[in-house]
Amino acid sequence: MLKETAETLHPGAALDLGYGAGGDTVWLARHGSQVTAVDISSAAVERVRARSRQLGIDGRVTGTIWPGASPTGSST
Repeated sequence: MLKETAETLHPGAALDLGYGAGGDTVWLARHGSQVTAVDISSAAVERVRARSRQLGIDGRVTGTIWPGASPTGSST
């Protein structure tokens, strides 16, 4: 659904909340957007950071943990 919705938009700033595997985050960054990705899971944050480094788009992705999330990924 993201592709059909966003492919006609010009790249810009994007916020991806609760991104899980990070597919939308990566897609947006690969298409030129500057993406701030926020999740409660530290594992998800590490995955999106690693994937963006692997693809050479880490300069366009900021992965961060939701304020108040515990280190195990559950919210407090």
